[in-house]
Amino acid sequence: MTFVPKDKDFRICYATYCERMEVNDIKAVGKRWFANGGAGQNVQVSNDQGLSWKPIMGSMDSMSCTHQAFEVAGGRLLTGGECPLDMAYVRAYSMNADNSALASMVPVPISVPELENRNVHLITSLGKSERVFIGVEGGLLRSDDSGKSYKFVLKQPLSGGTGYPYITKLLSPAGKPNVIVAAGFDKAHGLPYLAWSNDNGDKWTDLSSLLPGYKRTGADATSEVTSIAEDAQGRILVTVNEEFKKKGRLLEVTLGKL
Repeated sequence: MTFVPKDKDFRICYATYCERMEVNDIKAVGKRWFANGGAGQNVQVSNDQGLSWKPIMGSMDSMSCTHQAFEVAGGRLLTGGECPLDMAYVRAYSMNADNSALASMVPVPISVPELENRNVHLITSLGKSERVFIGVEGGLLRSDDSGKSYKFVLKQPLSGGTGYPYITKLLSPAGKPNVIVAAGFDKAHGLPYLAWSNDNGDKWTDLSSLLPGYKRTGADATSEVTSIAEDAQGRILVTVNEEFKKKGRLLEVTLGKL
């Protein structure tokens, strides 16, 4: 019914003009909110539910690199992205006891397979589990120790594979901790991507061919799964653009079929 602005600190002014920093992810951890406003290496924190923001990494300014993905898990800030271009990274930083700041700006050692130039699009712990998933170009990594070490559970070669999924959304349905639903788009073919696993991501069933937009007519009309959620009744819902930013559809998914 009503909305309250929570972004006053994301408005920045220069000598001749003002603008708002773009934010493409925000997460609540306890009573604190975290965001990646301005892109680049930026991560900001709010200790008062959005009334004010301050950087715990980077600054309150717009950066030239793409937005980095982030997650707070196991007492660490996990970050990933591609900055400079084609220089993909995943890093971890120790946080202080109340998660209000980094304990050190020096990354802590973690074990990550060679990413090549696979940009990071998603980092999520899927609730309170020690599992952390990282969606990268052409693959998905999983950690079973709160982000200390990772392995690929989905991986396509940079070229010559059957597809090249960009996984941008993950969901673990309530009461089903071993079930994972992954969504995004297949960059190699411009098609929507949807898959699920019932064993924490070790094996996957691809549902992409059942989606509207999979057999599109326009050669360059990229289709994409844009969101995935579970409602109060336990239904899994996905939104799909049949063409690039057009022809949106809302679907209910029953695992194993649509």
